[in-house]
Amino acid sequence: MRRTTHTGQLATMLLAGLLMLSGCGGGGGLLADGGIGGTGITSTGSIQSKGSIEVNGVHYETDGARIIIEDASGSDAQLLPGMMVEVQGRIFDDGVSGVAEEVRFEDNLEGPVESGSFSTVSARLKTLRILGRTIEMESGVTRFDAGDAAVGSFAAIDASVEGGILEISGLRGADGTIRATWVRRTAGSFVPGQSIVEIKDRVTATAPGTISLSGLTVDIAANPQALGPMGGAVPEIGSFVEVKGSFFNGAILVADSVEPKRAVFAGDLALVHLEGILSGLDSLNRSFLLGSQPVSFTQTARFVGGTVSELAAGIRVEVEGSVSAGVLIAEKIEFEEDGRIEGNLASIDLASNTASIDGLPGLTVEFDPALTRLEDLSTLEQLGAGNHLRIRGRIEQGTTPTLFATEIGRLSQASDPEMELQGLPEQINETAGTLSLLGQLIETATLGENSFLREDIIIGRAAFFAAIQRAPLPLVKVQGQRSEQTGLPDWRQIEIED
Repeated sequence: MRRTTHTGQLATMLLAGLLMLSGCGGGGGLLADGGIGGTGITSTGSIQSKGSIEVNGVHYETDGARIIIEDASGSDAQLLPGMMVEVQGRIFDDGVSGVAEEVRFEDNLEGPVESGSFSTVSARLKTLRILGRTIEMESGVTRFDAGDAAVGSFAAIDASVEGGILEISGLRGADGTIRATWVRRTAGSFVPGQSIVEIKDRVTATAPGTISLSGLTVDIAANPQALGPMGGAVPEIGSFVEVKGSFFNGAILVADSVEPKRAVFAGDLALVHLEGILSGLDSLNRSFLLGSQPVSFTQTARFVGGTVSELAAGIRVEVEGSVSAGVLIAEKIEFEEDGRIEGNLASIDLASNTASIDGLPGLTVEFDPALTRLEDLSTLEQLGAGNHLRIRGRIEQGTTPTLFATEIGRLSQASDPEMELQGLPEQINETAGTLSLLGQLIETATLGENSFLREDIIIGRAAFFAAIQRAPLPLVKVQGQRSEQTGLPDWRQIEIED
């Protein structure tokens, strides 16, 4: 995901979830054929850091770039961490730096928070509703407007935001829920006729004088100019639109304007990167959806950070491939979370939502019943010591190594000596032949040359250590068995996944 970037000779497209492409000159302008060197790229993702901006692991200089905020000219100062943006520009051969020619931001929606809708679901998850949509805010994932004390952090936001207007940027799931990556309050209360409400969504029904956006009724007859951007035509069912208005009674939004948007790739494209939330998985026909984008994959598709059997609704993946007749043909599918463990459960504490794995001393696995997906399990109470598990999650910084589990799958109720560990390499010492994964010291001195691989190809020790010390750092996976004598894993193979 954010650790690797393709630097081939063709333009690249990244689209996060259901974030629609804004109107960049008719078809959306996928190619950036500037004259400043490097490879043309259009990249859509959340801003990770400033100075200029970092998006999808690439640091873009924005001096001289066109900044477009909601179809209006803006400035670099308005671009904030967490915002989902589209960057058009050039990426250099190092794969981690480039120059932006245009940066465009469009939110998912902006509107009043429904009364009584705010909920603290768990220590890591808070939710609220806007325009009938559930907004999920996750600790450590969602960014907030630090300049507003009431909504400046995950800890700060509470029920006092009800009635106020929030602007949301994020990823949309198949059920319409928006996983917020950025939240900002734009007004303390809704004032009819003055406050601006806007939403981007698919038309699910039409009736005389109204359209429906997944349950939200929009009055398109009250304002004769509302359909101007549509050429006067009522949008068809299935089309994607942006609706803006200033009158909303909690059930009906009176449209001031209805504008067409594009949610999927059109025509044929040689190279595409698409990031989003998976839904509609059809394992038999090897297809699924990312947002609204149809994706198909063949038996030769490469999986990074996981396997085809781990594809499931609700997970975040990045797909690389080509588009033919509007369908993305995946050549590479990469799982979002960097951390992965396979091993036997040593202990689990449902009160503190923590667990430990045999053979991995000092590593704490944290989970949240509201956020952690379960595979081949109904409840966490079904887990017991000795169960052989596969855990996927994100590595969290702290005084001790911690993996927050976004998914826990039980491979077997019986124990199994097979173990696997995956993460980003740290504390690399080529001379000693050691590195650290998820806080675990991995010693490779006893491994033969054939035990060092990259994408299933033997590369040997020297090439392996050279590769894991170049930015951006690749994922590393190590496999072995837990020793009955020492209780620790004996690693037999180590591999770069990229």
